Amino acid sequence: MSEKHMKSSCVQDSGVKKQRKELGMRQVLQKLSQETDTVTVIIESGEGCCEITGCIASIKGNILTMFVNNADDDCPRVYIAIDCICAVYHPAI
Repeated sequence: MSEKHMKSSCVQDSGVKKQRKELGMRQVLQKLSQETDTVTVIIESGEGCCEITGCIASIKGNILTMFVNNADDDCPRVYIAIDCICAVYHPAI
């Protein structure tokens, strides 16, 4: 995904539109959390976006917890606010 595309996808929503986005994203994440495949989550980060790749551990409230692979193989956890997620990439969806 190009940086230009990611920036245009990370537009701040407000009100009802934001609530619908969170509900739709939550449904996608719930479905993917039942699998053990690696997913890439694209989140708003300052003026641009960044990608976090790992496995979904849990979804509680507005927080997505992911296990992220790193060079040390200690599999740290990352906590992401669902309303900051712009997109999710999974080869099967």
